[in-house]
Amino acid sequence: MMEQQRFDVETKRVLLAGLQQSGYSLEEALPEILEELKRLGGPSSSPKLYAKTAAQFILAYLELGFSYLRHRELFDPILEWAGLDSLSLPAFWRCNPFIPLKKSPVRSMFRKWPASPHNSHTIIQAVEDVLRRVSTGDVGCYQYYTARRDGTFTSLYQLNVYEDYAIFHDVMENRYYTLSAGPVRLPLNLPLS
Repeated sequence: MMEQQRFDVETKRVLLAGLQQSGYSLEEALPEILEELKRLGGPSSSPKLYAKTAAQFILAYLELGFSYLRHRELFDPILEWAGLDSLSLPAFWRCNPFIPLKKSPVRSMFRKWPASPHNSHTIIQAVEDVLRRVSTGDVGCYQYYTARRDGTFTSLYQLNVYEDYAIFHDVMENRYYTLSAGPVRLPLNLPLS
């Protein structure tokens, strides 16, 4: 039973990541998906099934590194509808570390970067590209990787730039970082108290 639930969440995470890779904003798409599931889960159908599906989409969204608090007003009623308590789920309160938009902190997000002609960039180019794309608000999805001669990735990173912030994902280590060119607007992350 638990394995099936994990599989269901993973499936939704792949779907959301695919939307993101196709250029869709998950910040806009997820609320639309959840509203449609709420509508479909009306009294004439199986509301519990739709509530469970909506909750799985929320968890998948959070596992992709996005903030619970940014859409808390939308998420809480759905979680309640699904019979979940957001306070009991640590993934809802996980906060991506905020990385200042400076060379040294951005470089620290990249792990070991061996010199190789098979890499996507040199480490200097990768750091400068991240700094430029985030500071100019170049909305999109960008990848950086190191690779062996046979084409095998030794590290893979994905940068998703949105209008007011960016999320940097270390794919191999499944770590997320939040970057912003300007001041961070809460509720992007947890309250600073």
